[in-house]
This record gives sequence, C-alpha cells and structure tokens, in this order.
Amino acid sequence: MHTLEEPGHHRRTLAAALPAKAAAAWRKSSHSAESGECVEIACLTPHAIGVRDSKNPAAAALIIAPDQWRHLLHAISSRPGS
Repeated sequence: MHTLEEPGHHRRTLAAALPAKAAAAWRKSSHSAESGECVEIACLTPHAIGVRDSKNPAAAALIIAPDQWRHLLHAISSRPGS
C-alpha cells in the first residue's frame, strides 16, 4: 500500500484516495521519441503524481508528491546536454 508524507502533515495512505489508474488522464511529453519510448504522467490527486512506462501502461506506476516531481524535473533539466 502506498503512503505519502507531506511536510507538516501526518503520513496518510493513498490507496483509497487514488482514482483508478485507467481513469486517470495520462499524458506523454511532446518531446517523446517517435518510437514511443518515454514515460507518461498523470495528476492522480492534488498530492500525487503518477509516472508510468508508456510502452507498458498496465504495469505499476510510480506515485510521487508534486514537490518531488518538480525536483526531478529541475534535476533533469539542469543536466548538461538537456
């Protein structure tokens, strides 16, 4: 069962709060490769971002907090050659 800890808040269980994965509005980057090799993201709740493999959408998705998503995007875009 997934949990999410938010700054200043108690740890809470996400499983009951998340919409069905199939019902989420998943989207792919406009910069994704034509071969389809990329990830898709969806805002599952105000406190949960889903990240999944576009080639295997039925597989498990990574669930992260929005601030973690922003940190990841910043780290990726700050890399030389990005």
